[in-house]
Order: sequence, then structure tokens, then C-alpha cells
Amino acid sequence: MSTSKTSLFSLGRVLALSLVLVSAGTAVVAWSNQDTMPEIPENTASYPVKLVQAIPFTLDDSFTHWYRAEQPQFDAGMLLVLSVKELALLTPRQHYMPVLQIGAETAEPLNMGDLSGNVIAILPGTRKSDGTVDIDLANSPIFYGEPALGEEMDIQMVRDRLKTARSQGVGNPSEEMVAAAMREAMHFTNDFALRRWAADLIEAYSPQEVDLVTGLRVPLVGE
Repeated sequence: MSTSKTSLFSLGRVLALSLVLVSAGTAVVAWSNQDTMPEIPENTASYPVKLVQAIPFTLDDSFTHWYRAEQPQFDAGMLLVLSVKELALLTPRQHYMPVLQIGAETAEPLNMGDLSGNVIAILPGTRKSDGTVDIDLANSPIFYGEPALGEEMDIQMVRDRLKTARSQGVGNPSEEMVAAAMREAMHFTNDFALRRWAADLIEAYSPQEVDLVTGLRVPLVGE
């Protein structure tokens, strides 16, 4: 990838993240004005998260997983649609929030979901020798860990949280749930294209987030 293309790609990613932050900031102000922001519940991992869709994906260009301290690079993963009944887990805050985790990896939410209860998230993964995505959802508990910043959590912290969640009784999604959620694998040039496609999922499952959807659909300069 050329330097100019990389710069444009980075700019596109910053735009997408900025829209999420603006959306979160607006929601925080609204909560502050109403003085009714719900407290983060205790034992966050105990609240169920339902797997609705799982779309494996591969990319030509690797992307950085910013929700881990090591900032690892991945060129595959799954785009997930999750249903969360406890909306206090999703409420935008000006401090640490519960961190979405799936198995021994943090996931990156692409939207807030605090109004719809639906979150679309990127779960990074690796490829098998045949090129397919190597993620075993049937053996990966889906939960919100204690409040933190994903970008400050290293892999050992993530593994420790998984161990704690299992000790608290957080189980794997059923094989039936995983089978019903699984969709056909997709391929994209880069994660900007992935996020732009994910705008359709956000529009369908969290239609209140109009500005975010609009922003994700803005093409890169020069396209």
C-alpha cells in the first residue's frame, strides 16, 4: 500500500472512530442533563449477551486491533451482531466502561447500541491453513468484563478475565445458537471497506444511530 493510500485509509478510520465518539459524547450530555445515567451494574459478566449473527471475514490488508495494549495486526476475524438486554452495560460514559470480550480476545464495538440493545462488533482472528477464519465461537464465552479501557489491556489481562468469567459461571454460546447465527464468509480489501459494509448492519439493528451510519458510508478521498 502506498504512503498516500495509507494516509487516506488512516484518515477514514479516524473519521469513523470520531463519529462513534461524537455519538457517545452527545449521549453522555443527554444523560447528564437528565441526571439519570444508570450505574454500571456489579458482576458485569453475569449479564447474558446473545449472539445474533456471525460473519467471518478476511482482508487483503491487515488492520490494527486497537482494543489491545499490544496493538496486534490481523487480516481476518468475524463481524458479530450481539443482543444485550442490560443497557447500562452500553451507556456511553466519560470514564471506564465494561469491555466486550469473546473468549480470550477483546472485541471492538462499532456502535454504542445503548438505545437499541444491539451491538455490532469486530472480533479479530487468524486464518487456518485452508484460508478460512480460525475462531471457535462455540467455545468462546461472550461477556462484558469489568470497566476498563480495552487499549490498556494486554493479552494476560484478557486471559485472566476469561478465567474469572468462567469461574463465575459464564458459559459458551450453545452450538445451536452459533449454527443459527453463522453467515457466509466475506472478503474485503481493508477494514475501512469492512466498516463501511457494517453500516448496513448498524442501520438494520440500531437504526437510531443515523449519524454513525452516514459517516461510515462516506467514501475515502479519491474513490
